[in-house]
Amino acid sequence: NPDGSERQNVGAYRCATPTYACGVDSFAWSANGTQIAYLAGHPTSPNAPTNLAVYLVDANGNDPRQLASCGDCTGPSWSPDGSKIALTRETGQAQDLWLVNVKTGTLSRLTGCAWGNACADADAEWSPDGHAVVFSRSGEGHVASIYTVHPDGTHLKLIAPATVARSEEHTSELQ
Repeated sequence: NPDGSERQNVGAYRCATPTYACGVDSFAWSANGTQIAYLAGHPTSPNAPTNLAVYLVDANGNDPRQLASCGDCTGPSWSPDGSKIALTRETGQAQDLWLVNVKTGTLSRLTGCAWGNACADADAEWSPDGHAVVFSRSGEGHVASIYTVHPDGTHLKLIAPATVARSEEHTSELQ
């Protein structure tokens, strides 16, 4: 409850060996409130790459299950109809948006940084009708612009271009 009463454990994740640096992160409620998606596994360490997976659990804590392995991924976001989960997944130099089919666990790329430079697509959120995904895209300058894209990967549209405010250097002399 919003007031903190009636708390309940909604499931547990058991880390595969080694158990150091294992964690659960990035939670998202399904639109109908019956399920929670979360990421769990091993984040990047000096000896191993990131190895995370998307898990689902019923909101009452029943039926925890792995949906899909996603490697280096963040930020799950449910589609309004509950059929897909958008997330950011790092592949090489780019971070692209991917969709996970909730019924099959199949991953499919939604966006790609086609211009060949290092970039990152992140912070996916679905439109209320499920016909678009809004997200941020940052490039080598690390300044994010806002885009939308249809769930089939078409109609990529720049909504708000990045602007960089340049600060003037001010110096003062001590006398």
